[in-house]
Amino acid sequence: MFNPWQKLALKFYWGGEKNQYKSIEEIQGDGLLLFLMHELGDENMSNGSQLDLMTARQRIATAISNLQEVLDNFPI
Repeated sequence: MFNPWQKLALKFYWGGEKNQYKSIEEIQGDGLLLFLMHELGDENMSNGSQLDLMTARQRIATAISNLQEVLDNFPI
């Protein structure tokens, strides 16, 4: 079962095409989506509490920044 942030990500990822998933185990073959679900997962919280909005947004922003860095350094 997904937490609210994971559900929100699924609602908009690939235009909502992946919104039918109900658990991590159902997601196969989409490493980026699995990564996103992991980053937004409650299991990542060291104190066991749920992610707050600012933490969820920061995790997404950090992932985007890291991916942009990789893209920017790929040869043309």
